[in-house]
Amino acid sequence: RAIRHVLDYLNIKDGVSITHLGDLPARSGLGSSSTFIVGLLQALSALQGKLLTKKELVDNSVFIERILMDEIGGVQDNVWASFGGFNQIDFKAGSEAIVINPLIMNREFIGELEQSMFLLFSGISSVSSSVAKSYSDDFSGPKLLSYERLKDIAKNGADAVRNENIREMCQLLDDNWREKKSLSDKVSNTEID
Repeated sequence: RAIRHVLDYLNIKDGVSITHLGDLPARSGLGSSSTFIVGLLQALSALQGKLLTKKELVDNSVFIERILMDEIGGVQDNVWASFGGFNQIDFKAGSEAIVINPLIMNREFIGELEQSMFLLFSGISSVSSSVAKSYSDDFSGPKLLSYERLKDIAKNGADAVRNENIREMCQLLDDNWREKKSLSDKVSNTEID
């Protein structure tokens, strides 16, 4: 589905063969669909003789996902995929401004960070847009406070990275997960918990 929309968006009708191989299962919650669209947009744009800027990649991939594919969600996955690296991403209210602040880490800390984590597949897949829909329409009362706390956790997380404090990063990840689960019962389930 994504391939068809990207081809239509770029007005490519024929003359291209696309093969996709991935290490991640679909609907894993790791932003793979946005990453796929960003990569495909850049590859096909290059085929047409144009390299898109990082900002163009964000704008075009968000348009394809949110408008053409009618998916609900934020734009953070598109920004991560387009800009790469380890960044603090600030979304400015009332405008389309996105400010990228790279978080610079020394090699020893990166090694320590890599040794302190692991990633696993729970065996559970979900459609992120349906999960996002379950909480994205309510910005009042307790939900608004949760969003404010999530924003504070993200800012503190960037400070923890700058200070190379893995324990603080872990605590903030846990705080973030607990806060996000309070937004909707579709964010998690008893098996994941």
